[in-house]
Amino acid sequence: MSWGNSLVTVIYDERFLKHYSESYAHPESPSRLITAINALNELGLMKKVTVTDAGEPLYNLPYEVHDRNYVEFIRSLSFRGFSYADGDTYVN
Repeated sequence: MSWGNSLVTVIYDERFLKHYSESYAHPESPSRLITAINALNELGLMKKVTVTDAGEPLYNLPYEVHDRNYVEFIRSLSFRGFSYADGDTYVN
């Protein structure tokens, strides 16, 4: 995967829009992503960054920065559908 020649790379994938809370009220939502992308476009900054898609998931990558038990906990939640890992962090 090439990260381009710009100083900033934006990793964007339509799949990111599927990450939302059941009530859509959580700050981490598709509307937050859409707002950020729209602002970059309106300010003309998208022309100055490299945009790449997320590619295929690298399932072993979380183990490089997180404890194995934590990764397995989050993974187990993801198979349940929507649930909270803690009071602020949701998984879907």
